[in-house]
Amino acid sequence: MRVLSALGIIFIAAGHIEFDLFTIKGVFPYYSFHVFIFLFTAGYFYKRSSEEAPLKYVLKKAVNFLVPYFVFNLIYGMISTYLNTRGFAIGHDLSLYSLFAEPFMGGHQYMLNAPSWFLISLFFVEAINVFLSRLLATVHLDDEWIVFGIYLALGVATVFLSICGHVWGPYKDIGRILFMLFGFGLGRLYKTKLEPHKPALDTMDGILALCVGVVFVFILQMMIVRFMGGLAFSTVWVTGFANGPFIPFITITTGILFWLMISELLVYGLSRFPMTGKILDGICTIGRSTKSVMLHHVFVIFLINSVISAIYGAGHGMTLFDTDRYHSDVYYVYGQGQTDVPKIFYLILCILIPILMSKLYRKVIKYKAAFMSVLMLLILGVTGCAGRSEIPPEYKAEDYIRESEAVSEVVNGAEVMTNPDDTLSVPTWITKIDGLYFIVDCYHNRVIYSDSLDDPLYTWNIMTDEINMGHTVASDGRVYLVDDTENNRILVFEKGTGADGVPSFTLTQKFEDIGERPHYVIYDEPTDTFYAWSSLTGEMYLFRHEKDSSGMYLTDIKSIPELDGFYVRSFTIMDDRIFFVSGNLNIIEADLNTFEIKNRYPVPDSIAGMIQLTKIQDYYYITISTDLMADQSAATIIRTKDLNSLITGDYEDIYDKFVGGGTPYCITQIDGVYYLCEHRIPGHSIWSFNVIDNELTDITDVY
Repeated sequence: MRVLSALGIIFIAAGHIEFDLFTIKGVFPYYSFHVFIFLFTAGYFYKRSSEEAPLKYVLKKAVNFLVPYFVFNLIYGMISTYLNTRGFAIGHDLSLYSLFAEPFMGGHQYMLNAPSWFLISLFFVEAINVFLSRLLATVHLDDEWIVFGIYLALGVATVFLSICGHVWGPYKDIGRILFMLFGFGLGRLYKTKLEPHKPALDTMDGILALCVGVVFVFILQMMIVRFMGGLAFSTVWVTGFANGPFIPFITITTGILFWLMISELLVYGLSRFPMTGKILDGICTIGRSTKSVMLHHVFVIFLINSVISAIYGAGHGMTLFDTDRYHSDVYYVYGQGQTDVPKIFYLILCILIPILMSKLYRKVIKYKAAFMSVLMLLILGVTGCAGRSEIPPEYKAEDYIRESEAVSEVVNGAEVMTNPDDTLSVPTWITKIDGLYFIVDCYHNRVIYSDSLDDPLYTWNIMTDEINMGHTVASDGRVYLVDDTENNRILVFEKGTGADGVPSFTLTQKFEDIGERPHYVIYDEPTDTFYAWSSLTGEMYLFRHEKDSSGMYLTDIKSIPELDGFYVRSFTIMDDRIFFVSGNLNIIEADLNTFEIKNRYPVPDSIAGMIQLTKIQDYYYITISTDLMADQSAATIIRTKDLNSLITGDYEDIYDKFVGGGTPYCITQIDGVYYLCEHRIPGHSIWSFNVIDNELTDITDVY
């Protein structure tokens, strides 16, 4: 069982780095059984005597699973919060909700410890099992076959409901546990009913029977693979069941039995000689350290990438390194999509480093406070040397193109106007700044704001109605820039206090003659710069102000000459690169500092009229307004892992998840939740949604 557990945790780590070395050419996909190996071994070691004192048993399991989980959840929450200030987007900030509530809702709150969701779920499986067994014993129905039948029935029902679309939101957490009970029951059944009938391995008959069993299960699995496609499924999200409600339980069983028999053969072969016996001891050490590996192996991936990022940033090689993936994808592996060789080293370190961490922690447990402090300093030191995290020098107004035209000074006590409409007319942008939500209501020529998304639109306040078809609003916390698209202006607002005590905004400065139809403005914190895009001239206008002043200066104008004359709606900054959505049948990637073009990603006519590109976990999400001929019926949302694949049509259309039929506009992120603006569908102007393990969840229409 130690060897089987070791294989299971190796499969987990290999699956997370997409290393298919142990799937035997896809015959045994990791995600068709690997999580259930640990449930199987837990069930195997379950003792019926635990039912005599179930509360004591559950308390022991809480100490074993929940205490280490929440200790390291706090640590990884601190790391995630720190990284979010350094240009990363791989986890939520630390809060009471993310620390104590989200672990029971999904367990992916900080991402660096995402696989440890299993500890929470295993705790509940153990608790439900002991109490249910105690209950069945009181009515004399505690036979192992009955328990197994109940767990199988609960699992089948859960998968059936998932396929029918009824396991979503909070129901996923319940469904996950009910689904996982099958693995625990299978372990119990094997220990009590099946294992006693196995022939002993110290006989030739036993060895022969085991070899025949391996061949039989392999042939059976080959037949399943031959006639069934898509065996992999997601245990954590209870999705991906492509072959009905029964096949998953067959592949769970075949996968566990196959590797169990392989484990028995390994033990038999390696234990016969002193030299190979040491190898067996090493494998068993891995099997005893699965909790530590589960908790920390994703963070090891991140540490490896941090070291590679530092080497790459210093110009010492590692040219295949993808800094964008590093900053947004905890499962990114160097050279991904190019070579599998680095995955060997990642896998080895993902296993060895957590084991060493566990051993070191046990040795210094008496000095754990000092140990944790040193560990945190090491973590912050390693992560601090990576990424686009340098603090830009303070701007001094000595070198600029022109300064803003003053309009007025901030006036406190002014009357704040209320939004007269209860609906939106082509909303293009939603964001949150300093506790206030802002919506750019494009066709109503307004920017409105409120402190709550639960407020009706007619109660929101007006920031400005002096724009003509504006599209975005951006702020660094001191000044607020709004693009006045049809007037070719950038307006600058500052915050005050209105007559009734609510926040108010005053137009204090403006810039005239900003290209042609300035369409998109954002504030980039790592460069301390506002970027405003002239959508028809291929020009980018850069604005800054001094630290102790709100006076704005146009500091630079950069350009992509080949975009002059094409309608390009937006851009996206990712690390030291900037991406411009298709306007001339290419997505263009350029250097953020020099605007030198680094890559062009051609796109087909059908998705040429792009609005925005944003990176969410492993995918690039792209909203589409029209095709090349400006046909709005082509409006949709697509996503792809590789921008090079767009030209071949290798992308996923996901607009039907939002009803579809309108025109999706910009996607923004607020407090860890994503928001989509949309028009042409009454009553569906703004949506909220989450993305967890690349799955869209909790899709809700806000306005």
